[in-house]
Amino acid sequence: MDRAVVHRFLSEEAHWQKDIGPKTIERALENSLCIGAFVDDAQVGLARVVTDYATFAWIDDVFVDASFRGQGVAYRLMEAIIEHPKLESVAAWWLSSSNPDARRLFEKFGFSTPEHERLGKCMAREKVKSDAYHQ
Repeated sequence: MDRAVVHRFLSEEAHWQKDIGPKTIERALENSLCIGAFVDDAQVGLARVVTDYATFAWIDDVFVDASFRGQGVAYRLMEAIIEHPKLESVAAWWLSSSNPDARRLFEKFGFSTPEHERLGKCMAREKVKSDAYHQ
């Protein structure tokens, strides 16, 4: 992965990771299964999976450079994730997106808004971002 490209996109363009530091991105990439999209050795996209490879997988940081959107790059990233041999036995897949175009893409891979009672019991804890987050 081209960490400089990933950092630029996530810290400058992605509304969900504004101001994230390069060291934080480095740790995130090192501890995730990452699929990159490249054109002529230049990175144009990324999809990252946080997983235990058995019970759950969380798809995060799916992005495609603006000049390559609408060309099927995100579809191929998702396809590579769903078909990845290390992820074939994952029981539950999760992701979060408020982007209507992204949601339509994810629906093509079987994602939907859950109605299951168990999911209504989910809770979240967002850590206050420390100085380390910005490094």
